[in-house]
Amino acid sequence: MLRSRDFEFDEPKLKEAYNLLLRVAGVFDAVLSWLGTASTTSTELSEDSLAQWRAEQTRAGNSDIQSLQRVKDFESGVVSKALNVVALAQAQELVLLRGVTKDVVDWVLMGKLAMDISRRYAGTAHCPRESQAFVLPMGMAEWVKNDGPGCAQAVAQFKSAKEQLANLQNKEVERSKTIIDRDLEIATARNQAVYLEMVC
Repeated sequence: MLRSRDFEFDEPKLKEAYNLLLRVAGVFDAVLSWLGTASTTSTELSEDSLAQWRAEQTRAGNSDIQSLQRVKDFESGVVSKALNVVALAQAQELVLLRGVTKDVVDWVLMGKLAMDISRRYAGTAHCPRESQAFVLPMGMAEWVKNDGPGCAQAVAQFKSAKEQLANLQNKEVERSKTIIDRDLEIATARNQAVYLEMVC
């Protein structure tokens, strides 16, 4: 639904999207209650409140980050931090979508949220590059090891196929195709004449 954006033009889908967002908010509220964190609603947004909210989310995710850092691929914590930041940005995007579907929309607040989301995504741009820097040399080594001989064999087979195709595309083959096509046309014409005759 988010990918197609149908709810922007279709009122029933808009209501369905709003109900889905309400359910998500209810799930988040239940999770916060289970974690012992009070869920609060604020209509104002400032840099201080955003910084405080980020700090709370970082503290809440520390245990997960520590457990992920035990895995060898996550030793530096780059991937887990990137996933954390992207998840928070997507959660805030859901809040923004919920806000603009209300009857009364605070456009100033929505604009600030949108700007903050843009800054969050911009801050994650370097994380994938850092985490994937080792992939290119590893991929090249794997290609040389496994795929190189296969590609050479495929090129040789393609050249052989082209030679065989050239041998088949001679005048005799073309003449045979012409004869077959002509006979098919004659048979088709005769069949049509038979089927269209009047039956007494």
